[in-house]
Amino acid sequence: MRRNDGEGHPAMCEEQRNDEDASLGDDGVRNKDAPDTELGDGPSMLNETGAVNGPVVQAGAIYGGVQITSGPSSSSQSPTEDPWTSAKTIIELTGRDLGVHKSIDIESALLDGPPLYIPRSHDQDLQKALSGPFPCGRMVVLFGESATGKTRTAYEALHAVEQLRTWPVMRPTGPDHLLELLCAPAPPRHVLWLDDLYIDYLDTKKSVGIVDRLRLVLQRPSPFLVIADMWTSHWNELRRRQGGSTRASLAGKLFDEADVVEVRLPLGFAEVDPDELDRFTARDPRLALAHKTAGDGLPITQVLSGGPQLLDIHLETAHSQPVEHAVITATMDARRLGHLSPLPPEVLWAGVAGYLTDEQRLVGKKRFGKALKRATRKHRGIAALTPRPTTPGLRASADGYVLHDFLHQHAVQTRAAEPCPESLWNALVDHTSDVDDLERLAADAQRRGLYNLAARFAARAAALNSPEAMRLLAWLHDLRTAAGEADGWRARADSLDPSSWEGPPIFLEDLQESEDGLRERAERGDREAMRVLADDLMPTRAEEAVLWARRAADGGTSESMIFLARILRHAGYEDEKKQVLLSSAEAGNTGAMLQLDLDLTRRGEHEEALHWARAHAETGNPLGVSRLATVLQRRGDHTAAEELLRRHAEAGSTPVMWHLGQHLANTDRVEEAVTWFQRSAADDLLAVNLIVNKFQELHRLVEAEKPLRVQHDRGKWIATRKLVELLELLDRYDEAETLLRRLVEVSSHPTLGIHQSSAMEKLIEFLRGIGRTTEAERLRMYGIEPGGVTSQAFDLPSPLNDQR
Repeated sequence: MRRNDGEGHPAMCEEQRNDEDASLGDDGVRNKDAPDTELGDGPSMLNETGAVNGPVVQAGAIYGGVQITSGPSSSSQSPTEDPWTSAKTIIELTGRDLGVHKSIDIESALLDGPPLYIPRSHDQDLQKALSGPFPCGRMVVLFGESATGKTRTAYEALHAVEQLRTWPVMRPTGPDHLLELLCAPAPPRHVLWLDDLYIDYLDTKKSVGIVDRLRLVLQRPSPFLVIADMWTSHWNELRRRQGGSTRASLAGKLFDEADVVEVRLPLGFAEVDPDELDRFTARDPRLALAHKTAGDGLPITQVLSGGPQLLDIHLETAHSQPVEHAVITATMDARRLGHLSPLPPEVLWAGVAGYLTDEQRLVGKKRFGKALKRATRKHRGIAALTPRPTTPGLRASADGYVLHDFLHQHAVQTRAAEPCPESLWNALVDHTSDVDDLERLAADAQRRGLYNLAARFAARAAALNSPEAMRLLAWLHDLRTAAGEADGWRARADSLDPSSWEGPPIFLEDLQESEDGLRERAERGDREAMRVLADDLMPTRAEEAVLWARRAADGGTSESMIFLARILRHAGYEDEKKQVLLSSAEAGNTGAMLQLDLDLTRRGEHEEALHWARAHAETGNPLGVSRLATVLQRRGDHTAAEELLRRHAEAGSTPVMWHLGQHLANTDRVEEAVTWFQRSAADDLLAVNLIVNKFQELHRLVEAEKPLRVQHDRGKWIATRKLVELLELLDRYDEAETLLRRLVEVSSHPTLGIHQSSAMEKLIEFLRGIGRTTEAERLRMYGIEPGGVTSQAFDLPSPLNDQR
């Protein structure tokens, strides 16, 4: 059930209440002697139900407000207590309180507090954005690589902007706490602090609710600030609306509609005046050491975090200390699989065997303990693994270990195409107890086709009343056409979490934004909204569409000028369109140059078209080079066309290499053409998509394998898919099957909803195509085991059994 927040927005907050409030009776209804709450005339009494067995059927005479929840409350606060009351101002908080990385230590110096902060150009932009009035909520997203100073930059900005020093700052403890805050009336002039926005909040099962509520909070007409940070790769994923995941589309809509300031942090300090940098380093020996260690690349903030140094040590231990190396690698893999809480030592003891040779595995617990101790050894105050107690009271040893963030980012970037050994999976099944970890591990195993493991994780999570795990078990039963069992699990899940449902999630309104919403954003100066509005208006209100397109182009960006030219063409303003393109092309806009070239060619004005084709090519743009070569070829100047293509291909332009190969193939110089096609595909994923068909056309199919292998070895999954296609065409089915099975096991891109991966579907189709229909059906129902072999039949838990 949805409640209304007083502004016409359904709040959808019920899933946040998980622990029963002390003032509720056994049946979930508030006790009669609980404190009264003033809610209007008549006896004042707040009636609330939190029972999971169903709604209240009869309640007699009820006066005042009624609040329905889908489960007991998770907060120790009473329902009437404001969850924002614990917020503190920025001057009361330290950087460590808000997630700033600990910096390296200098043993010879007595230093108090964090290293000196070195301002860069983005600091001024950020402070300017935070200094203006907030007519409604505003969101600031800082993005950059791990340990580039994102959180510290935000912390310093709040200190620097006078109006924000008195605003209370709230840092949620996790997605449930964040939703509790967003479901309460957000107080004006507060700051919501979301460090690691993607990892901690958007890459979770609560992401849809979080995005939904953030949109509503940011649209309220009162000053409110959300400040967040994330890795550049995550920001790019969320901004890549076309072809991205559903989560990316939903989060992208948040960023489009809200007043969002984007701040990108550079990796280094190359922009800082060297003399100014020297003045800072002279005052702080930690900065001096980081500057010296960083060298010309100047990733000073990363060196201050200790991350690169820890990575160097980890890479060096691969041969000298294999058990220590295996311990850290297993921790990296466990975290990327979804185990985010401190990793128990039992997981490491049982899991590292799969990373070692038979000889290396001959270690006792004493030697393993030494390896674990080395992995937690501090280097200038920073360790690869940090021991953490997870139970109360004094402890003789750690309950778990936390991986350094820089090493986690390294693992995400370098180990994405690496399957995890069976020993780690089994250790995680046996020793994971946190329900959120179990849910994430179950989902990751399912996406990788490891259905047996997914079922084992999900069974444990379902025993802890996880609706997500129950829905995964229902999906696994569906694969076996066990409709009764599947429906039973869904019914149990719905009784615990009726607001959730399977399939792509939706916002409170349709994803297609209304004209009123677009117009409101456009009036506030949002140029993207202006362009979308102009597009929508063009079919019926062309004059107004042109006005909005002109306003969007006031900024003079290449994209907006090309958009204006397109709208003008549709509206019939050909002369104005040409003038817009001419002025933009003369300013260096390559898109305008290309459009002029095409328009003039279409009108038969070939000399002027050639002028703009040459101007486009002279910018070095591969599209311009290829376009000019095509124009020259059509004019019969094949020598000039080839010279142009060779010059840019030999300079390293991979798209031009492909065009040169095509030119050579057309003139019967196939041997040289093959070489250029191969060079292009070895470095360009677009060429990877084309090379199999091209070499089949040239009857040189075998020679497509070399560049595809190069890209496959780099972990490029699109190359692996094309390599499988090639091997099938070459009748090398065993090799194709091996690659496909590996592809299934590493295909773990997060999705919303439970689906069979495209790699799994391809493997099933492959087996059917070569006549192994029985195994294909077994694969569809039971998936694979670690290592890629088809799983044998296994039992699934029944919803009728008491999983507790």
